[in-house]
Amino acid sequence: MNCPILAATDFSDNAGLALERGAQIANAHGARLHLLHVVEQEIWTHLAELLGMNASSEHDQLHDQLRADLCGLAAMVRDKWQVETDTEIRTGPASKEMIAASRSINAMLQVMGGHGAGTLHDLATGSTAERLLRQAAIPTLIVNHPVKEPYKKILLPVDFSAWSLLALRLVCELFPDAEIVLLHVVCLSYEPQLRHAGVSSAEIDQYRAQERQKAETEMAILLADVKGCRDKISTRVTGGDISTTVVDVAREENVDLVAIGKHGRGMIEEWLLGSVTLHVLASAPCDVLVCGKTD
Repeated sequence: MNCPILAATDFSDNAGLALERGAQIANAHGARLHLLHVVEQEIWTHLAELLGMNASSEHDQLHDQLRADLCGLAAMVRDKWQVETDTEIRTGPASKEMIAASRSINAMLQVMGGHGAGTLHDLATGSTAERLLRQAAIPTLIVNHPVKEPYKKILLPVDFSAWSLLALRLVCELFPDAEIVLLHVVCLSYEPQLRHAGVSSAEIDQYRAQERQKAETEMAILLADVKGCRDKISTRVTGGDISTTVVDVAREENVDLVAIGKHGRGMIEEWLLGSVTLHVLASAPCDVLVCGKTD
């Protein structure tokens, strides 16, 4: 893996965590770290007003200061992590420019800081982060915690769609030394209809047991398609609400990363998995890797 890693920064503490993690991963893969700062046009104008700049000088002066600050960050990261760095400043909508930048450099991963559980709940309202996650075609790592060491244990929820195998291979490639816990949550989405039709609890339990057995079989098939890192993979099949269970298992297993996808097996499943992804982003006790599209 020698494609660069893109790390977005707004010079905040949370963005600093993302830079550190991006640099650690870049160091592990011998990759270049591309530092990106995006300023939306109205922010230029607002800053100029605050600083008392005139219209003709605002852009150049602010751009020069941001460039200096960004180069300073790049130098710090380069010296600490021994990675090659470059920098870029773009003007425009943040999500659009970040996606454009990642495409232009053929990034293998983009990294950005989270903002804590409260703000991450705003992902459902069309924030920059949500727009980025929905549109991005490459993996996006949301970093919320300081970098102490490489990721040691990763939780990967799977639904046995085509995405599951691709995500597993990606995680193995990005983090070859990490332990991976594959999780499948058995959830009878049609249970209310069964109960409404008068199906007994005992019969529903039988359906649930059948789904669990099917999941165990599909988990074995998934593992059979993986090469190289099988000795680091364990599996869990359990029942419950998907969103809640993913977060609960992340805590139980004491993982430092949850890797999750955006797409499932059809329109309903894609919507459901999307809601699960947003819930995990808001509630996970660790960093979150949102895998890209499968197409």
